[in-house]
Amino acid sequence: MAKLVRDEKTPNLGLPLPDVLNDQTVDCQRIAQSFTRLDEAYGEVRLKTTEAVEKAEGAVEAKADAARALEVSESSISAADTALAAAREAATLSVEAKSQATTAKTTAEAAVPRQGARGALAGYEVIGAADSLGEPPTVTIESPDCLNLETSGALTLTFTAADPSMRAVKALSLTASETTTLTIGGAVWQNNGDAPEWGTAGAILVLLAHFVGGRVVLSVADNTEG
Repeated sequence: MAKLVRDEKTPNLGLPLPDVLNDQTVDCQRIAQSFTRLDEAYGEVRLKTTEAVEKAEGAVEAKADAARALEVSESSISAADTALAAAREAATLSVEAKSQATTAKTTAEAAVPRQGARGALAGYEVIGAADSLGEPPTVTIESPDCLNLETSGALTLTFTAADPSMRAVKALSLTASETTTLTIGGAVWQNNGDAPEWGTAGAILVLLAHFVGGRVVLSVADNTEG
C-alpha cells in the first residue's frame, strides 16, 4: 500500500503539494485535491467578483439617478424662486392698487357732483400769471379765469372765441402803470356798446369776458377812469 511520506501544503490556501519522496499514486490524489480546491476557490472569487461588479454598476446607476434627482431639485428650486418673486411683485402691485383705489375713493367722495345738489361751495381762485397770455396778450377759453395786467403805451388785447358748445367767464383787471391806449380784438362790447374811456396812469379797468355762443362778449365791471 502506497504511503504518504511528506504532507507539504501551500501557505495561503493550504493546498496539498507533491513531493519526490511520496508515492506517485498518493501525490496524484493530492494534486487532484489541489486542482479541485483551486477550481472551487476560482468559482468563489468569480462569484464575488460578479457580485462586486453588479454592486458597482448599481452604485453607478444610483449615482446617475441621484444626479438626475439633483437636477430636478435644482430646477424645482429655481421655479419656486421665480414663483416667489412673482408672488412678491403681485403683492406689491396689490398694495399699490389698494392705495390707488383708496385715493380714488377719497377723491371721488370729495368731488363736486356734475349734476344735482353740489353742496355748499366756498373758496377763492389764485390770480393767473399775466405772462401766460403770450405776446401780444391773447385770452382764450383755456386762459386763467382771473388775470391782473399792468399796462402802458399802446396795448392790443386779443380774444379768441371758443366752440359754441363751450362757455366760460374770464375776469381781467387792467391797471395802467403809465398812460395806456387800449385796443380790443376778437371781441364785442356788451349790447353792441362802445369801448370805455380808460387809460390814464393809475386807472383800473375790470373787464368780464363771456365766452358764449362762439363769440366773446365784454362787459365793464369797474372803471376808475372817471
